[in-house]
Amino acid sequence: MPVLEDGDMQTFGSELPAMFDGMKLAAVAAVLYVIVRCLNLNSPTASPRIISRNTLLSRYLFKSCPMLSKEYIPPLLWGKSGHLQTALYGKMGRVNTPTPCGLRKFLPMKDGATATFDLFEALGEHSTGDDVTMVICPGIGNHSEKNYIRTFVDYSQRQGYRCAVLNHLGALPDVELTSPRMFTYGKEG
Repeated sequence: MPVLEDGDMQTFGSELPAMFDGMKLAAVAAVLYVIVRCLNLNSPTASPRIISRNTLLSRYLFKSCPMLSKEYIPPLLWGKSGHLQTALYGKMGRVNTPTPCGLRKFLPMKDGATATFDLFEALGEHSTGDDVTMVICPGIGNHSEKNYIRTFVDYSQRQGYRCAVLNHLGALPDVELTSPRMFTYGKEG
């Protein structure tokens, strides 16, 4: 059986700080790797792949909106990660959410439902000089009073767009539901 002498213990003791430094370095490298992966910092940018029929409308849209086929290069840190955008907006968006002023319109439907949309006038001139209306259909069960819609409407108004925002049936807390139907994108019946 081997016997350890005093000289052997000193040798082992001097290796411990170097081993812990290596573990710290490995931990830092692992954390950096996770950050790079979670923020998608190494994801390549590319032009979108658009699949459509070659129609008069699609040609008009691509001609009118050349940015649809351009490569999107997001801001470095938060632009590539939807998770980080959601977390940041969850904190910052609640503090500084604009409150655009608009006019609510009520549209009675044949089945007794009352569809509503809010109309917001442009606050600036559109880059083309035209009078342009943007129709915004929020996600299911959402409406023009949600923070993300208010922020988008405010930005769009400042870019010269008039905005019409569909309010889903039953989504607005202060508008009575007049039919058993709670969702519509405009189809009657």
